[in-house]
Amino acid sequence: MKSTMRKVRLFLALILLTACTTATTEPLPTASPPPSSATVAASGAVKPVQRASLGFTLAGRVQTVAVAVGDEVQPGEVLITLETADLEAEVAQAEAALDAAQAQLTSLQAGPRAEEIAVAEARLRAAQATVAQMIGQREQLLQAEEGSEPQIRAADAAVWAAAAQRDAAQAQLDLLLAGPAAEEIAVARAAVAQAEAVLEAARAALDQAMLRAPFAGTVAALEIGPGETVLPGQTVLTLADLSRLQVETTDLSERDVGRVAVGQQATVYVEALGVEVAGRVVSVAPQATTAEDDVVYTVIIALDEQPPAIRWGMSVEVEIAASAAAIGPPPATPTVTGDEAVFAQRRERMVIETIKARGITDERVLEAMRTVPRHLFVSEQQRDHAYGDYPLPIGFGQTISQPYIVALMTELLELAPGDTVLEVGTGSGYQAAILASIPQIEVYSVEIIPELAQSAQERLQELGYQVHCKQGDGYYGWEEHAPFDAIIVTAAPNHVPPPLVDQLAEGGR
Repeated sequence: MKSTMRKVRLFLALILLTACTTATTEPLPTASPPPSSATVAASGAVKPVQRASLGFTLAGRVQTVAVAVGDEVQPGEVLITLETADLEAEVAQAEAALDAAQAQLTSLQAGPRAEEIAVAEARLRAAQATVAQMIGQREQLLQAEEGSEPQIRAADAAVWAAAAQRDAAQAQLDLLLAGPAAEEIAVARAAVAQAEAVLEAARAALDQAMLRAPFAGTVAALEIGPGETVLPGQTVLTLADLSRLQVETTDLSERDVGRVAVGQQATVYVEALGVEVAGRVVSVAPQATTAEDDVVYTVIIALDEQPPAIRWGMSVEVEIAASAAAIGPPPATPTVTGDEAVFAQRRERMVIETIKARGITDERVLEAMRTVPRHLFVSEQQRDHAYGDYPLPIGFGQTISQPYIVALMTELLELAPGDTVLEVGTGSGYQAAILASIPQIEVYSVEIIPELAQSAQERLQELGYQVHCKQGDGYYGWEEHAPFDAIIVTAAPNHVPPPLVDQLAEGGR
């Protein structure tokens, strides 16, 4: 018997938009001594290592605001809650639909009741008696030689009708005794899986009506109050971890950037405090920006220690101990930059706090979630939000699924070495990359939107993931490579596509 495929859904989720929001103060020109030939000088500002602008992806009216500016919060703490009456109704409706689907499946699996069989047997006996009666009446007409031709034809018709009813009663009894067909149970199981997906999506949407702190930090700005209306993507609160500050340069010239490299020592002079702090370069921006018609590069410096009185936004002057060896283009093999190190830390925290903590135990799945760089599957504008547990837009009205859902779907597939998997809905390619990261799994993926199909294929190839990609309508699967041991549908169809059921191997998921 074929088991039903696992299904996933798109649902509303919390947006985490990381942005630099505080303007830097113009430094005093005499704050630091002139640099020597072995140093590079630049102005900069103190900023939190981790800071974020938070908002909702759903519109609504604010019910409660649980924090004020300056409050310190912990990860997962509820900050703002929207009114939820409509969302609660959707959850109740989804629960009722799941109960109905489960009842239908239970009824099919239980087989016919004794009462149903008894009724069918009684109908068959009655139909058999009627046939015997009609045959007897016809024989009487023939023996008496009194029946006219029309009467005999009418008797024949009555016999045939009674025989048809008897055959129908026999077929109904046989059908009951045989029990439900494998295909009926497969469809019923699929209906249960889809109802479960809808319910989980509704519950997730209800949960996303609560804005939670993605990390421990301090409320730096609050943009909304109770009773006010919020729009999707609107920033309502700024959160920052003020316990970890760094320096970001604002005017490091294109003439000097070639002499700066990750790991170099730096001296930071904090103007407002009149103190010097040692640090080191952890990131050099690969792309320039323009400041007052000058081409500049942002360099991030980690502080060896953090003076107690230092604050976000303070102006600084920086001297970086450059060397001639640093001049020239970057090496062919890129060094892990400060940004990449931050992303790696966020992935690890995502696995521990979001995925493992919610019951995902398959070590292969956890390792895949730990190593696949989700920030490279979203736009540059979204990269700072890549490791929040919510979907992000990828264009064309589509989203990349939230990490927990990706991990849950992957674990539910119960993949074994040598399995082949079909993914319907490539999107950004992130789910396919997770599947391809599991050893000895062959992955096929179909995407209906041409632009997404092309960009996902290029991205997967560039990052080295072995995935067979195809642009087409996933409703029809990928017949030439069937059967598949597992099929995952990263979309929300209103029914299970029959071609996918046909392409699922015996015992598949």
